[in-house]
Amino acid sequence: DHYAALVAERSVLRMILDFALGTLFLLWIQPRARQIRKRYGLDDQWRLRAIRIARARFLDPNEIALMGFDSEAAMATVIRRFEFPALSKAFNPAGWRSDCALADKRRFFECCREAGLPQPAMVATRIGGSLTVFESGARCEHIAKPVGGTGGHGIRLIKLGPDERCGAGLTDRLRRSLPGRGDWLVQERVRNHPSLAPLGMDALITVRITTMLNEEGDPEIVAALLRYPIRPGVYVDNTSHGGLMSAIDLTTGRLGAGIIGRSAGDLRIEHLQHPATGGQILDFVLPHWRAVRHLVLRTHGDAFGAYTMIGWDVAITTGGPLLIEGNGKPNIITNQRATRRGAGADRTGALIRYH
Repeated sequence: DHYAALVAERSVLRMILDFALGTLFLLWIQPRARQIRKRYGLDDQWRLRAIRIARARFLDPNEIALMGFDSEAAMATVIRRFEFPALSKAFNPAGWRSDCALADKRRFFECCREAGLPQPAMVATRIGGSLTVFESGARCEHIAKPVGGTGGHGIRLIKLGPDERCGAGLTDRLRRSLPGRGDWLVQERVRNHPSLAPLGMDALITVRITTMLNEEGDPEIVAALLRYPIRPGVYVDNTSHGGLMSAIDLTTGRLGAGIIGRSAGDLRIEHLQHPATGGQILDFVLPHWRAVRHLVLRTHGDAFGAYTMIGWDVAITTGGPLLIEGNGKPNIITNQRATRRGAGADRTGALIRYH
């Protein structure tokens, strides 16, 4: 129905442009399949199969490799990376507005604070060049984030000396540590629940949970995955920085096997234990899972009810879950990859069709 509506609205000029772009895309599929085969160490049989599926379904061969599906029927349930933005704008317009609170980390923090929701303590902000310090800074490690940043890019770890943890010392250190441009917020560094140490190592690992408003207008969890680094010395868990991810059973909080995020490597390998630490991955049960579920459903319903779909990043600490971020344009490809299931075949697709 989505594409039928687009076709009906096309002008003759747009039809010609679409034909030209579509032809170029089909020509691009063959060299793209060779590139992806080499990137992930796949064989030539995969390349030929991927070309056939990509031409039939109008797919990037990279998405075929990432999903691990070998048939056109399975790929027919996948919502593709390049088509999701148009769908998202149709069913989740609030996530695309310029005033979207989920796109601004400072505004997100303020909304959560007003609703009494748990999150890392805010130490300082620098907005429009003006630095404001809120907390005493008693802890020695803080995380600085660009206000409009995404994907873990630009995040900085600030380690303070004893004379820099409060007052003028903290203010001076923050002025020296923050880049000269842009708006920034500084929060206390959060630590993982001790049971997650074999998976997180040096990074704060987060659960990415996607919630959607259902047919009754209530938030519902439709997907969940855990992201974690593959090597020590990494401070963010985003799959764009390499690392592994595991699907999470929505009811029990039990992990599936670990698979590669978006880095090069054999996509067919499933890690039952962490390759660097030997920690259990498959069937590991996340602590505080019931509280994690309750937190995202409460947050969506009480503070962000204007949004149809939200991707939440939640840290699990000794004291329970903390909200790290919300995303009005969550990465649906990552959800599909982690679960090895096209979104069109589960509740995500059903609710997109409904909305």
